Amino acid sequence: MDVASALAAVTGMIDAGKLLRDTGKAWGEAELKLKIADLVDRMHETQDAMRDLSDAIRERDAEIARLKREAEERAATTYEAPFYWAARDGQRDGPFCQRCHDADGKRCRLIDGGRGRWNCAVCSTGFDGPDRAAYKAREDAMLRAPLGGPFVG
Repeated sequence: MDVASALAAVTGMIDAGKLLRDTGKAWGEAELKLKIADLVDRMHETQDAMRDLSDAIRERDAEIARLKREAEERAATTYEAPFYWAARDGQRDGPFCQRCHDADGKRCRLIDGGRGRWNCAVCSTGFDGPDRAAYKAREDAMLRAPLGGPFVG
């Protein structure tokens, strides 16, 4: 039941109550009982309508709270290639998967795979972090070093 129906039921109760008040003595007992039964039915309808409205308000409030949280999270999220970072309690939190964030709106924490490599456990995407170039250069230098000679890195 919607607000208009609830208001109509309340108006009907008021009208029935006024009718009972104004002409109660002129009716016979059977008519009076019938009018009272009608009034009680309208009260039950109104009670049901108020419950429905209360549920709808509660659902709407929960949706508003969820949307506020999401908006706050978006405002606290920044992109620094190739990751997303979040600000929490004045600290930088992350990194988070760029693919999951952009495609699904999810904040999935990346797993440090070592040597500047980061992996997403949700979508299996791998990312080279900013320090990957240094690891790669070092690995390349190791591969070019003469066999058996000491490596100085």
